[in-house]
Amino acid sequence: MATVFVGKIYKHFVNLTDTRVNRGRNYPLMELIFVALCAAICDCNAWTDVADFGRDKLTWFQKFLPFRNGIASHDTFSEVFARLETIEFYAALESWARELAVSLRGETVAFDGKTLRGSHDASAGRRLKMASGYAINSFTTLPCTSVKRKSRPA
Repeated sequence: MATVFVGKIYKHFVNLTDTRVNRGRNYPLMELIFVALCAAICDCNAWTDVADFGRDKLTWFQKFLPFRNGIASHDTFSEVFARLETIEFYAALESWARELAVSLRGETVAFDGKTLRGSHDASAGRRLKMASGYAINSFTTLPCTSVKRKSRPA
């Protein structure tokens, strides 16, 4: 199952243009992308977090890709992702997300909503509300989204 997951990521990101010169390619682009995506899914929000996450999970990552040089530094992650062609990367990310969404068809999804404490929006005269979902069978957390008002299903 997990190898299929990595193959699907690879399929969408393999054609990204790697702008690094040959002498600066100590870490394959696909390894960097795989670590960054997994780290983002696990709520890492800074390149230092991504690099730490990668080092902590290196043995797990090596089940799927070689990681001959280990995990890149946070500076390497930052520089490589800053140089990626933005439109190209987002197109690959969107393509992967769409495929992931299609795989959730027919799943039971549990939804939850929350009013964020201390989030009063004076201009709108209301508090911010968020909704999120969880696909039960595939153990997939769906992204949170802002909602305008509290509602109940019909």
